[in-house]
Amino acid sequence: MAHGRSAALLGLLGLVACEGAPARSLGADWMHKAKLAGFAAHVGMTDEELGRSLDAFVDQHVDVVIGDSILSNYLSDASLDQQLGLIERVAEEVHKRGMKLVWYLTSLEVQTVDGKNLVSTMAKDHPDWLQVGMGEKKNVFYGSQEVWVEGSDESAWLCPLSGYRDYFTARVRKLAASSLDGIWVDVPLFMDTGVKWNCRCPLHQKQFKAETGLAIPTPIDCGGEGTLPGACAKLWSDPAWRAWIQYRHRDLNDFQLAVAKAARETKPGFEVVFEVFTMDYNDAMDKGLDGTFMGNVEGVSHAWEIDSVSNGEGMLRANLDDWIGKIALTKFARGADKGRPTWAFSYGNAEWDAGQVMAILFAEQANPYETKTPQMATTVGTEFRKRMYAWADLHQDAIYGSRPSARVALLYSSHSRDYLDYDYGFAMFTNTSPPQIAGIDPKTKLPYMGPDEEWWSDERRDSVTNLEFLGEYRGFIKLLVQAHVPFAVEALQHLTLAELRDYDTVIAPNLAALTDGQAALLADYVREGGDLIITGPRPTALDELGNERPELALSQVLGFGKHSIPPLGSARSRVHGAGSVHYLHD
Repeated sequence: MAHGRSAALLGLLGLVACEGAPARSLGADWMHKAKLAGFAAHVGMTDEELGRSLDAFVDQHVDVVIGDSILSNYLSDASLDQQLGLIERVAEEVHKRGMKLVWYLTSLEVQTVDGKNLVSTMAKDHPDWLQVGMGEKKNVFYGSQEVWVEGSDESAWLCPLSGYRDYFTARVRKLAASSLDGIWVDVPLFMDTGVKWNCRCPLHQKQFKAETGLAIPTPIDCGGEGTLPGACAKLWSDPAWRAWIQYRHRDLNDFQLAVAKAARETKPGFEVVFEVFTMDYNDAMDKGLDGTFMGNVEGVSHAWEIDSVSNGEGMLRANLDDWIGKIALTKFARGADKGRPTWAFSYGNAEWDAGQVMAILFAEQANPYETKTPQMATTVGTEFRKRMYAWADLHQDAIYGSRPSARVALLYSSHSRDYLDYDYGFAMFTNTSPPQIAGIDPKTKLPYMGPDEEWWSDERRDSVTNLEFLGEYRGFIKLLVQAHVPFAVEALQHLTLAELRDYDTVIAPNLAALTDGQAALLADYVREGGDLIITGPRPTALDELGNERPELALSQVLGFGKHSIPPLGSARSRVHGAGSVHYLHD
Protein backbone atom coordinates (compact mmCIF):
# COMPACT_ATOMS: atom_id res chain seq x y z
CA MET A 1 0.00 0.00 0.00
CA ALA A 2 1.35 3.42 -0.91
CA HIS A 3 2.46 5.66 1.95
CA GLY A 4 -0.16 8.30 1.18
CA ARG A 5 -3.02 5.80 1.22
CA SER A 6 -1.69 4.21 4.40
CA ALA A 7 -1.48 7.55 6.19
CA ALA A 8 -4.98 8.48 5.03
CA LEU A 9 -6.41 5.20 6.30
CA LEU A 10 -4.71 5.58 9.67
CA GLY A 11 -6.08 9.09 9.98
CA LEU A 12 -9.61 7.93 9.26
CA LEU A 13 -9.31 5.14 11.82
CA GLY A 14 -7.87 7.45 14.48
CA LEU A 15 -4.57 5.51 14.53
CA VAL A 16 -0.92 6.39 14.12
CA ALA A 17 1.82 4.19 12.69
CA CYS A 18 4.26 2.57 15.07
CA GLU A 19 7.19 0.21 14.73
CA GLY A 20 6.83 -3.31 16.06
CA ALA A 21 3.84 -4.49 18.07
CA PRO A 22 1.17 -2.08 19.30
CA ALA A 23 1.58 -0.78 22.84
CA ARG A 24 0.13 -2.80 25.74
CA SER A 25 -0.19 -5.96 23.66
CA LEU A 26 -1.21 -9.25 25.29
CA GLY A 27 -2.07 -12.51 23.57
CA ALA A 28 -0.79 -14.40 20.57
CA ASP A 29 -0.23 -12.49 17.34
CA TRP A 30 -2.84 -14.55 15.48
CA MET A 31 -5.44 -13.55 18.08
CA HIS A 32 -4.86 -9.84 17.36
CA LYS A 33 -5.20 -10.27 13.60
CA ALA A 34 -8.09 -12.73 13.58
CA LYS A 35 -11.08 -12.54 11.27
CA LEU A 36 -13.64 -15.06 12.45
CA ALA A 37 -16.43 -17.23 11.11
CA GLY A 38 -18.69 -19.76 12.80
CA PHE A 39 -18.89 -23.39 11.74
CA ALA A 40 -21.59 -25.84 12.89
CA ALA A 41 -20.02 -29.31 13.01
CA HIS A 42 -21.58 -32.69 13.64
CA VAL A 43 -20.29 -36.23 13.91
CA GLY A 44 -22.06 -37.48 10.79
CA MET A 45 -20.71 -34.85 8.40
CA THR A 46 -18.88 -36.23 5.37
CA ASP A 47 -15.31 -35.45 4.39
CA GLU A 48 -16.65 -33.67 1.32
CA GLU A 49 -19.00 -31.51 3.39
CA LEU A 50 -16.23 -30.60 5.82
CA GLY A 51 -13.72 -29.81 3.10
CA ARG A 52 -16.16 -27.74 1.09
CA SER A 53 -17.06 -25.60 4.13
CA LEU A 54 -13.45 -25.01 5.11
CA ASP A 55 -12.38 -24.23 1.55
CA ALA A 56 -15.11 -21.59 1.46
CA PHE A 57 -13.67 -20.01 4.61
CA VAL A 58 -10.23 -19.84 3.00
CA ASP A 59 -11.78 -18.13 -0.02
CA GLN A 60 -13.49 -15.66 2.34
CA HIS A 61 -10.15 -14.74 4.02
CA VAL A 62 -11.19 -16.23 7.37
CA ASP A 63 -8.30 -16.70 9.82
CA VAL A 64 -10.05 -18.37 12.75
CA VAL A 65 -12.85 -20.93 12.61
CA ILE A 66 -15.20 -21.03 15.61
CA GLY A 67 -16.38 -24.63 15.77
CA ASP A 68 -19.66 -25.50 17.43
CA SER A 69 -21.17 -28.92 18.02
CA ILE A 70 -23.08 -30.20 21.06
CA LEU A 71 -20.61 -29.43 23.85
CA SER A 72 -23.32 -27.28 25.45
CA ASN A 73 -25.33 -30.44 26.18
CA TYR A 74 -25.24 -32.81 29.13
CA LEU A 75 -22.94 -35.48 27.73
CA SER A 76 -21.78 -38.85 28.94
CA ASP A 77 -18.05 -39.58 28.90
CA ALA A 78 -18.58 -41.70 25.78
CA SER A 79 -20.40 -38.85 24.02
CA LEU A 80 -17.67 -36.42 25.03
CA ASP A 81 -15.03 -38.74 23.58
CA GLN A 82 -17.02 -38.84 20.36
CA GLN A 83 -17.03 -35.04 20.27
CA LEU A 84 -13.28 -34.96 20.89
CA GLY A 85 -12.89 -37.24 17.89
CA LEU A 86 -14.92 -34.79 15.80
CA ILE A 87 -12.75 -31.91 17.04
CA GLU A 88 -9.56 -33.73 16.02
CA ARG A 89 -10.97 -34.41 12.59
CA VAL A 90 -11.98 -30.76 12.06
CA ALA A 91 -8.71 -29.45 13.54
CA GLU A 92 -6.61 -31.47 11.11
CA GLU A 93 -8.44 -30.04 8.11
CA VAL A 94 -8.49 -26.48 9.49
CA HIS A 95 -4.76 -26.52 10.17
CA LYS A 96 -4.02 -27.95 6.72
CA ARG A 97 -5.57 -24.81 5.31
CA GLY A 98 -3.52 -22.48 7.51
CA MET A 99 -6.34 -21.40 9.82
CA LYS A 100 -6.76 -21.67 13.59
CA LEU A 101 -9.57 -23.56 15.34
CA VAL A 102 -11.35 -22.42 18.50
CA TRP A 103 -14.26 -24.49 19.84
CA TYR A 104 -17.42 -23.17 21.48
CA LEU A 105 -18.84 -24.50 24.73
CA THR A 106 -21.10 -23.10 27.41
CA SER A 107 -19.69 -22.38 30.86
CA LEU A 108 -22.19 -22.24 33.72
CA GLU A 109 -25.12 -23.42 31.61
CA VAL A 110 -25.67 -27.05 30.65
CA GLN A 111 -28.60 -28.09 28.48
CA THR A 112 -30.26 -31.49 28.49
CA VAL A 113 -32.20 -32.27 25.32
CA ASP A 114 -35.81 -33.16 26.24
CA GLY A 115 -34.76 -32.80 29.88
CA LYS A 116 -38.29 -32.10 31.05
CA ASN A 117 -39.23 -35.68 30.20
CA LEU A 118 -36.01 -37.47 31.21
CA VAL A 119 -35.01 -38.96 34.54
CA SER A 120 -31.31 -38.16 34.15
CA THR A 121 -30.48 -34.49 33.49
CA MET A 122 -27.85 -32.11 34.82
CA ALA A 123 -30.32 -30.50 37.25
CA LYS A 124 -31.86 -33.79 38.38
CA ASP A 125 -28.53 -35.60 38.78
CA HIS A 126 -26.75 -32.69 40.50
CA PRO A 127 -29.31 -30.49 42.26
CA ASP A 128 -26.61 -29.33 44.71
CA TRP A 129 -24.64 -27.83 41.80
CA LEU A 130 -27.41 -25.44 40.75
CA GLN A 131 -27.29 -21.69 41.35
CA VAL A 132 -29.73 -20.59 44.06
CA GLY A 133 -31.62 -17.31 43.82
CA MET A 134 -34.59 -15.50 45.36
CA GLY A 135 -36.71 -17.60 47.70
CA GLU A 136 -33.93 -20.24 47.71
CA LYS A 137 -35.19 -21.36 44.29
CA LYS A 138 -32.84 -23.38 42.06
CA ASN A 139 -31.82 -21.82 38.75
CA VAL A 140 -33.20 -24.21 36.17
CA PHE A 141 -35.92 -23.79 33.56
CA TYR A 142 -37.49 -25.74 30.72
CA GLY A 143 -38.80 -24.79 27.31
CA SER A 144 -38.46 -21.76 25.10
CA GLN A 145 -38.04 -19.03 27.72
CA GLU A 146 -34.85 -18.17 25.86
CA VAL A 147 -34.31 -18.42 22.10
CA TRP A 148 -31.51 -20.97 22.49
CA VAL A 149 -33.58 -23.38 24.64
CA GLU A 150 -36.10 -25.37 22.65
CA GLY A 151 -39.32 -27.18 23.49
CA SER A 152 -38.89 -29.48 26.49
CA ASP A 153 -35.12 -28.97 26.82
CA GLU A 154 -33.64 -28.21 30.24
CA SER A 155 -31.39 -25.22 30.89
CA ALA A 156 -29.49 -25.69 34.14
CA TRP A 157 -27.32 -22.87 35.50
CA LEU A 158 -24.54 -24.08 37.75
CA CYS A 159 -22.81 -22.57 40.75
CA PRO A 160 -19.13 -21.71 40.14
CA LEU A 161 -18.19 -22.81 43.68
CA SER A 162 -19.92 -26.19 43.53
CA GLY A 163 -18.61 -29.54 42.37
CA TYR A 164 -19.43 -28.38 38.86
CA ARG A 165 -16.22 -26.32 38.92
CA ASP A 166 -14.07 -29.47 38.96
CA TYR A 167 -16.38 -31.15 36.44
CA PHE A 168 -16.02 -28.24 34.03
CA THR A 169 -12.28 -27.65 34.42
CA ALA A 170 -11.68 -31.38 33.83
CA ARG A 171 -13.45 -31.05 30.47
CA VAL A 172 -11.49 -27.91 29.70
CA ARG A 173 -8.27 -29.86 30.30
CA LYS A 174 -9.41 -32.50 27.81
CA LEU A 175 -10.11 -29.84 25.22
CA ALA A 176 -6.77 -28.15 25.86
CA ALA A 177 -5.02 -31.50 25.36
CA SER A 178 -6.58 -31.78 21.90
CA SER A 179 -5.38 -30.17 18.66
CA LEU A 180 -7.46 -27.07 19.30
CA ASP A 181 -5.81 -23.65 19.38
CA GLY A 182 -8.28 -22.39 21.96
CA ILE A 183 -11.79 -22.55 23.36
CA TRP A 184 -14.65 -20.05 23.28
CA VAL A 185 -16.41 -20.19 26.66
CA ASP A 186 -19.91 -18.73 26.64
CA VAL A 187 -21.12 -16.15 29.20
CA PRO A 188 -20.07 -17.21 32.74
CA LEU A 189 -22.76 -15.32 34.63
CA PHE A 190 -25.65 -15.55 37.06
CA MET A 191 -28.49 -15.89 34.59
CA ASP A 192 -31.87 -14.62 35.80
CA THR A 193 -34.28 -16.40 33.44
CA GLY A 194 -35.09 -19.18 35.91
CA VAL A 195 -34.69 -17.11 39.07
CA LYS A 196 -33.17 -13.73 39.94
CA TRP A 197 -30.25 -12.75 42.18
CA ASN A 198 -28.09 -15.83 42.01
CA CYS A 199 -26.11 -17.32 43.66
CA ARG A 200 -27.16 -17.64 47.30
CA CYS A 201 -26.26 -21.30 47.77
CA PRO A 202 -24.71 -22.45 51.10
CA LEU A 203 -21.22 -22.35 49.58
CA HIS A 204 -21.58 -18.73 48.61
CA GLN A 205 -23.20 -17.86 51.92
CA LYS A 206 -20.20 -19.35 53.74
CA GLN A 207 -17.54 -17.78 51.52
CA PHE A 208 -19.13 -14.31 51.56
CA LYS A 209 -19.34 -14.44 55.35
CA ALA A 210 -15.70 -15.50 55.62
CA GLU A 211 -14.50 -12.73 53.29
CA THR A 212 -16.63 -9.84 54.54
CA GLY A 213 -18.04 -10.82 57.91
CA LEU A 214 -21.50 -10.13 56.48
CA ALA A 215 -24.48 -12.27 55.60
CA ILE A 216 -25.97 -12.12 52.11
CA PRO A 217 -29.19 -10.10 52.50
CA THR A 218 -32.52 -11.45 51.33
CA PRO A 219 -33.16 -9.97 47.86
CA ILE A 220 -36.40 -8.66 46.46
CA ASP A 221 -37.52 -8.28 42.85
CA CYS A 222 -36.33 -4.70 42.89
CA GLY A 223 -37.15 -2.37 40.02
CA GLY A 224 -39.65 -4.64 38.30
CA GLU A 225 -43.29 -3.95 37.55
CA GLY A 226 -45.28 -3.66 40.74
CA THR A 227 -42.30 -2.88 42.97
CA LEU A 228 -43.28 -0.81 46.00
CA PRO A 229 -42.02 2.79 45.99
CA GLY A 230 -38.64 3.04 47.71
CA ALA A 231 -38.05 -0.72 47.70
CA CYS A 232 -34.88 -0.45 45.63
CA ALA A 233 -33.51 2.38 47.74
CA LYS A 234 -34.12 0.37 50.91
CA LEU A 235 -32.36 -2.69 49.52
CA TRP A 236 -29.39 -0.74 48.15
CA SER A 237 -28.96 1.23 51.35
CA ASP A 238 -27.85 -2.01 53.01
CA PRO A 239 -23.99 -2.15 53.08
CA ALA A 240 -24.11 -5.95 52.99
CA TRP A 241 -26.13 -5.89 49.77
CA ARG A 242 -23.73 -3.48 48.11
CA ALA A 243 -20.77 -5.61 49.21
CA TRP A 244 -22.47 -8.68 47.73
CA ILE A 245 -22.87 -6.92 44.38
CA GLN A 246 -19.10 -6.47 44.22
CA TYR A 247 -18.47 -10.00 45.52
CA ARG A 248 -20.44 -11.47 42.61
CA HIS A 249 -18.21 -9.67 40.09
CA ARG A 250 -15.09 -11.08 41.79
CA ASP A 251 -16.60 -14.53 42.12
CA LEU A 252 -17.28 -14.89 38.40
CA ASN A 253 -13.88 -13.43 37.56
CA ASP A 254 -12.19 -16.00 39.82
CA PHE A 255 -14.06 -18.77 38.01
CA GLN A 256 -12.78 -17.51 34.66
CA LEU A 257 -9.21 -17.36 35.93
CA ALA A 258 -9.52 -20.94 37.26
CA VAL A 259 -10.71 -22.13 33.84
CA ALA A 260 -7.86 -20.37 32.06
CA LYS A 261 -5.34 -21.75 34.56
CA ALA A 262 -6.55 -25.32 33.96
CA ALA A 263 -6.23 -24.86 30.21
CA ARG A 264 -2.75 -23.32 30.28
CA GLU A 265 -1.44 -25.89 32.75
CA THR A 266 -2.46 -28.51 30.22
CA LYS A 267 -1.07 -26.73 27.16
CA PRO A 268 1.03 -23.56 27.49
CA GLY A 269 0.00 -21.08 24.81
CA PHE A 270 -3.58 -22.37 24.69
CA GLU A 271 -6.07 -19.51 24.38
CA VAL A 272 -9.28 -19.16 26.38
CA VAL A 273 -11.86 -16.66 25.08
CA PHE A 274 -14.82 -15.78 27.29
CA GLU A 275 -17.95 -14.50 25.61
CA VAL A 276 -19.41 -11.42 27.32
CA PHE A 277 -22.75 -9.83 26.46
CA THR A 278 -23.13 -7.63 29.54
CA MET A 279 -20.99 -4.77 28.12
CA ASP A 280 -21.16 -1.32 29.84
CA TYR A 281 -24.85 -1.35 30.77
CA ASN A 282 -26.83 -2.57 33.77
CA ASP A 283 -26.86 -6.26 32.83
CA ALA A 284 -23.31 -6.32 34.20
CA MET A 285 -24.66 -5.28 37.59
CA ASP A 286 -27.49 -7.78 38.02
CA LYS A 287 -25.95 -10.75 36.19
CA GLY A 288 -22.56 -10.29 37.84
CA LEU A 289 -20.33 -10.67 34.78
CA ASP A 290 -18.24 -7.51 34.35
CA GLY A 291 -15.54 -7.62 31.69
CA THR A 292 -13.53 -4.84 33.33
CA PHE A 293 -12.60 -7.07 36.26
CA MET A 294 -10.22 -9.30 34.25
CA GLY A 295 -7.26 -6.94 33.97
CA ASN A 296 -3.93 -7.79 32.34
CA VAL A 297 -3.99 -11.57 32.15
CA GLU A 298 -2.08 -13.50 29.49
CA GLY A 299 -3.95 -16.28 27.69
CA VAL A 300 -7.42 -14.91 28.51
CA SER A 301 -9.46 -12.85 26.05
CA HIS A 302 -13.01 -11.69 25.50
CA ALA A 303 -15.48 -12.16 22.68
CA TRP A 304 -17.97 -9.35 23.07
CA GLU A 305 -21.57 -9.79 21.98
CA ILE A 306 -22.17 -6.22 20.87
CA ASP A 307 -25.87 -6.38 20.18
CA SER A 308 -27.85 -4.50 17.57
CA VAL A 309 -31.04 -2.53 18.19
CA SER A 310 -33.01 -5.43 16.74
CA ASN A 311 -32.43 -9.17 16.67
CA GLY A 312 -34.62 -9.34 13.61
CA GLU A 313 -33.41 -6.36 11.56
CA GLY A 314 -29.97 -5.59 12.97
CA MET A 315 -29.20 -1.86 12.71
CA LEU A 316 -31.53 -1.17 9.78
CA ARG A 317 -33.81 1.16 11.79
CA ALA A 318 -31.09 2.61 14.02
CA ASN A 319 -30.96 6.38 14.34
CA LEU A 320 -27.83 8.47 14.95
CA ASP A 321 -27.93 7.99 18.72
CA ASP A 322 -28.20 4.22 18.27
CA TRP A 323 -25.15 4.19 15.99
CA ILE A 324 -23.24 6.25 18.53
CA GLY A 325 -24.35 3.65 21.09
CA LYS A 326 -22.79 0.96 18.90
CA ILE A 327 -19.54 2.96 18.85
CA ALA A 328 -19.76 3.35 22.63
CA LEU A 329 -20.12 -0.39 23.18
CA THR A 330 -17.15 -1.14 20.94
CA LYS A 331 -14.96 1.45 22.63
CA PHE A 332 -15.94 0.02 26.01
CA ALA A 333 -14.84 -3.44 24.90
CA ARG A 334 -11.44 -2.15 23.79
CA GLY A 335 -11.00 -0.21 27.02
CA ALA A 336 -11.91 -3.22 29.16
CA ASP A 337 -9.53 -5.53 27.33
CA LYS A 338 -6.37 -3.73 28.47
CA GLY A 339 -4.25 -4.63 25.47
CA ARG A 340 -5.70 -8.10 24.90
CA PRO A 341 -7.18 -8.96 21.50
CA THR A 342 -10.79 -7.80 21.26
CA TRP A 343 -13.00 -10.26 19.43
CA ALA A 344 -16.54 -9.03 18.78
CA PHE A 345 -19.71 -10.11 17.03
CA SER A 346 -20.07 -8.16 13.80
CA TYR A 347 -23.84 -8.47 13.63
CA GLY A 348 -25.74 -7.34 10.58
CA ASN A 349 -29.00 -7.95 8.78
CA ALA A 350 -28.12 -6.70 5.31
CA GLU A 351 -24.86 -5.69 3.69
CA TRP A 352 -25.28 -1.98 4.30
CA ASP A 353 -25.74 -2.18 8.07
CA ALA A 354 -23.31 -5.09 8.45
CA GLY A 355 -20.65 -3.10 6.60
CA GLN A 356 -21.00 -0.11 8.91
CA VAL A 357 -20.88 -2.32 11.99
CA MET A 358 -17.67 -3.97 10.78
CA ALA A 359 -16.17 -0.58 9.97
CA ILE A 360 -16.69 0.45 13.60
CA LEU A 361 -14.86 -2.69 14.73
CA PHE A 362 -11.92 -2.04 12.41
CA ALA A 363 -11.73 1.57 13.60
CA GLU A 364 -11.37 0.29 17.17
CA GLN A 365 -8.86 -2.46 16.21
CA ALA A 366 -11.38 -5.13 17.15
CA ASN A 367 -11.55 -8.51 15.43
CA PRO A 368 -14.86 -9.15 13.65
CA TYR A 369 -16.89 -12.32 13.91
CA GLU A 370 -19.05 -11.74 10.84
CA THR A 371 -22.52 -13.21 11.25
CA LYS A 372 -26.17 -12.47 10.57
CA THR A 373 -27.99 -11.40 13.72
CA PRO A 374 -28.84 -13.13 16.02
CA GLN A 375 -27.17 -16.45 15.07
CA MET A 376 -23.52 -17.49 15.29
CA ALA A 377 -22.76 -19.97 12.51
CA THR A 378 -24.18 -17.94 9.66
CA THR A 379 -23.35 -14.92 7.48
CA VAL A 380 -24.94 -11.85 5.94
CA GLY A 381 -23.50 -13.16 2.68
CA THR A 382 -20.42 -15.06 1.59
CA GLU A 383 -19.48 -12.44 -1.01
CA PHE A 384 -19.91 -9.69 1.57
CA ARG A 385 -17.65 -11.49 4.04
CA LYS A 386 -15.06 -12.15 1.34
CA ARG A 387 -15.01 -8.52 0.24
CA MET A 388 -14.71 -7.11 3.77
CA TYR A 389 -12.14 -9.63 5.02
CA ALA A 390 -10.05 -9.29 1.84
CA TRP A 391 -9.97 -5.53 2.41
CA ALA A 392 -8.83 -6.10 6.00
CA ASP A 393 -6.04 -8.37 4.76
CA LEU A 394 -4.77 -5.61 2.48
CA HIS A 395 -4.72 -3.13 5.39
CA GLN A 396 -3.87 -5.51 8.23
CA ASP A 397 -0.72 -3.73 9.39
CA ALA A 398 -2.44 -0.34 9.36
CA ILE A 399 -5.44 -1.63 11.34
CA TYR A 400 -3.81 -3.93 13.88
CA GLY A 401 -0.17 -2.87 13.85
CA SER A 402 -0.75 0.74 14.82
CA ARG A 403 -1.54 2.55 18.02
CA PRO A 404 -4.45 4.90 18.75
CA SER A 405 -3.82 8.58 18.17
CA ALA A 406 -6.18 9.59 20.99
CA ARG A 407 -4.88 12.03 23.57
CA VAL A 408 -8.21 12.08 25.39
CA ALA A 409 -9.48 9.29 27.64
CA LEU A 410 -13.01 8.77 28.93
CA LEU A 411 -13.11 6.85 32.20
CA TYR A 412 -15.62 4.07 32.82
CA SER A 413 -16.42 3.28 36.46
CA SER A 414 -18.14 -0.04 37.20
CA HIS A 415 -18.58 0.99 40.83
CA SER A 416 -20.39 4.18 39.86
CA ARG A 417 -22.66 2.21 37.52
CA ASP A 418 -23.53 -0.27 40.26
CA TYR A 419 -24.32 2.34 42.91
CA LEU A 420 -25.93 5.09 40.85
CA ASP A 421 -27.91 3.21 38.19
CA TYR A 422 -29.43 0.28 40.12
CA ASP A 423 -32.98 1.64 40.05
CA TYR A 424 -33.19 2.10 36.26
CA GLY A 425 -33.47 -0.04 33.13
CA PHE A 426 -30.58 -1.83 31.47
CA ALA A 427 -29.64 0.97 29.03
CA MET A 428 -28.20 -0.80 26.02
CA PHE A 429 -29.29 1.92 23.58
CA THR A 430 -31.15 5.24 23.54
CA ASN A 431 -34.17 4.77 21.32
CA THR A 432 -36.99 2.64 22.78
CA SER A 433 -39.46 3.53 20.01
CA PRO A 434 -38.44 1.91 16.73
CA PRO A 435 -39.22 4.18 13.81
CA GLN A 436 -41.89 2.95 11.44
CA ILE A 437 -39.64 3.42 8.44
CA ALA A 438 -39.89 1.91 4.99
CA GLY A 439 -38.34 -1.49 4.57
CA ILE A 440 -37.93 -3.57 1.45
CA ASP A 441 -40.22 -6.55 0.99
CA PRO A 442 -37.93 -9.47 0.05
CA LYS A 443 -40.52 -10.83 -2.40
CA THR A 444 -41.81 -7.71 -4.12
CA LYS A 445 -38.64 -5.62 -3.60
CA LEU A 446 -40.98 -2.72 -2.78
CA PRO A 447 -40.92 -0.48 0.32
CA TYR A 448 -43.28 -1.23 3.18
CA MET A 449 -44.01 0.11 6.66
CA GLY A 450 -44.37 -2.07 9.73
CA PRO A 451 -43.51 -2.67 13.37
CA ASP A 452 -40.33 -4.36 14.61
CA GLU A 453 -41.30 -6.97 17.20
CA GLU A 454 -37.66 -7.69 18.08
CA TRP A 455 -36.55 -4.16 18.99
CA TRP A 456 -34.16 -4.20 21.95
CA SER A 457 -36.69 -2.59 24.34
CA ASP A 458 -40.06 -0.83 24.33
CA GLU A 459 -39.77 0.45 27.91
CA ARG A 460 -38.77 4.08 28.27
CA ARG A 461 -36.96 3.33 31.56
CA ASP A 462 -34.44 1.26 29.59
CA SER A 463 -33.16 4.24 27.58
CA VAL A 464 -29.61 5.15 28.54
CA THR A 465 -30.67 8.81 28.69
CA ASN A 466 -32.53 8.10 31.95
CA LEU A 467 -29.55 6.75 33.88
CA GLU A 468 -27.32 8.81 36.15
CA PHE A 469 -23.87 7.39 35.48
CA LEU A 470 -24.41 5.73 32.11
CA GLY A 471 -26.40 8.69 30.78
CA GLU A 472 -23.53 11.07 31.57
CA TYR A 473 -20.89 8.64 30.30
CA ARG A 474 -22.69 7.96 27.01
CA GLY A 475 -23.45 11.67 26.69
CA PHE A 476 -19.73 12.44 26.65
CA ILE A 477 -19.21 9.76 24.02
CA LYS A 478 -21.83 11.44 21.84
CA LEU A 479 -20.18 14.82 22.37
CA LEU A 480 -16.69 13.55 21.48
CA VAL A 481 -17.91 11.59 18.45
CA GLN A 482 -19.84 14.53 17.04
CA ALA A 483 -16.92 16.89 17.73
CA HIS A 484 -14.58 14.46 15.88
CA VAL A 485 -12.23 14.24 18.88
CA PRO A 486 -10.17 11.02 18.88
CA PHE A 487 -10.63 9.39 22.29
CA ALA A 488 -10.28 6.08 24.05
CA VAL A 489 -12.36 4.54 26.81
CA GLU A 490 -10.32 3.39 29.80
CA ALA A 491 -11.91 1.20 32.46
CA LEU A 492 -10.98 2.56 35.87
CA GLN A 493 -10.68 -1.01 37.11
CA HIS A 494 -6.97 -2.02 36.87
CA LEU A 495 -6.02 1.35 35.34
CA THR A 496 -2.38 2.36 35.86
CA LEU A 497 -0.55 5.68 35.91
CA ALA A 498 1.58 4.52 32.97
CA GLU A 499 -1.60 4.12 30.93
CA LEU A 500 -2.94 7.52 31.97
CA ARG A 501 0.28 9.19 30.90
CA ASP A 502 -0.69 8.43 27.30
CA TYR A 503 -3.39 11.12 27.55
CA ASP A 504 -3.35 14.91 27.80
CA THR A 505 -6.94 15.04 29.06
CA VAL A 506 -8.94 12.55 31.10
CA ILE A 507 -12.72 12.87 31.49
CA ALA A 508 -14.39 11.24 34.50
CA PRO A 509 -18.17 11.52 33.96
CA ASN A 510 -20.29 11.38 37.13
CA LEU A 511 -17.49 9.62 38.99
CA ALA A 512 -19.12 8.96 42.36
CA ALA A 513 -17.66 5.63 43.55
CA LEU A 514 -14.03 4.56 43.45
CA THR A 515 -11.30 2.95 45.52
CA ASP A 516 -8.67 4.86 47.48
CA GLY A 517 -6.09 3.60 44.99
CA GLN A 518 -8.08 4.91 42.04
CA ALA A 519 -8.43 8.29 43.70
CA ALA A 520 -4.66 8.41 44.34
CA LEU A 521 -4.07 7.47 40.71
CA LEU A 522 -6.12 10.39 39.40
CA ALA A 523 -4.49 12.76 41.86
CA ASP A 524 -1.03 11.66 40.68
CA TYR A 525 -2.09 12.10 37.05
CA VAL A 526 -3.08 15.73 37.67
CA ARG A 527 -0.06 16.43 39.85
CA GLU A 528 2.23 15.25 37.03
CA GLY A 529 0.65 17.61 34.51
CA GLY A 530 -2.55 16.00 33.26
CA ASP A 531 -5.87 17.76 32.78
CA LEU A 532 -8.81 16.09 34.55
CA ILE A 533 -12.45 16.89 33.81
CA ILE A 534 -14.85 15.50 36.39
CA THR A 535 -18.64 15.88 36.52
CA GLY A 536 -21.61 14.92 38.63
CA PRO A 537 -23.40 16.10 41.76
CA ARG A 538 -21.30 14.02 44.20
CA PRO A 539 -17.80 13.65 42.77
CA THR A 540 -15.83 10.82 44.51
CA ALA A 541 -18.26 10.79 47.45
CA LEU A 542 -18.50 6.96 47.70
CA ASP A 543 -16.01 4.16 48.15
CA GLU A 544 -15.87 1.02 45.99
CA LEU A 545 -18.66 -0.59 48.05
CA GLY A 546 -20.97 2.37 47.69
CA ASN A 547 -20.39 3.51 51.28
CA GLU A 548 -20.46 7.22 52.02
CA ARG A 549 -16.99 8.66 52.47
CA PRO A 550 -16.39 11.11 55.34
CA GLU A 551 -14.89 13.42 52.71
CA LEU A 552 -14.62 13.48 48.91
CA ALA A 553 -11.76 11.24 47.85
CA LEU A 554 -10.43 14.00 45.56
CA SER A 555 -11.26 16.97 47.76
CA GLN A 556 -7.68 18.25 47.76
CA VAL A 557 -7.49 18.03 43.98
CA LEU A 558 -10.92 19.56 43.43
CA GLY A 559 -10.40 22.31 45.95
CA PHE A 560 -13.72 21.75 47.76
CA GLY A 561 -15.26 19.23 50.14
CA LYS A 562 -18.50 17.31 50.31
CA HIS A 563 -20.23 20.17 52.17
CA SER A 564 -19.08 22.85 49.72
CA ILE A 565 -19.77 21.27 46.32
CA PRO A 566 -20.49 24.07 43.79
CA PRO A 567 -24.19 24.43 42.96
CA LEU A 568 -25.98 22.89 40.00
CA GLY A 569 -25.06 24.53 36.71
CA SER A 570 -21.69 25.80 37.90
CA ALA A 571 -18.18 25.10 36.64
CA ARG A 572 -14.86 25.48 38.42
CA SER A 573 -11.24 25.08 37.33
CA ARG A 574 -8.04 25.13 39.32
CA VAL A 575 -4.37 24.28 39.02
CA HIS A 576 -3.09 21.31 41.03
CA GLY A 577 0.60 20.54 40.84
CA ALA A 578 1.70 20.69 37.22
CA GLY A 579 -1.80 19.93 35.94
CA SER A 580 -5.33 21.20 36.29
CA VAL A 581 -8.77 19.96 37.22
CA HIS A 582 -12.10 21.16 35.85
CA TYR A 583 -15.34 20.38 37.67
CA LEU A 584 -18.77 20.64 36.04
CA HIS A 585 -21.91 20.29 38.15
CA ASP A 586 -24.31 19.57 35.33
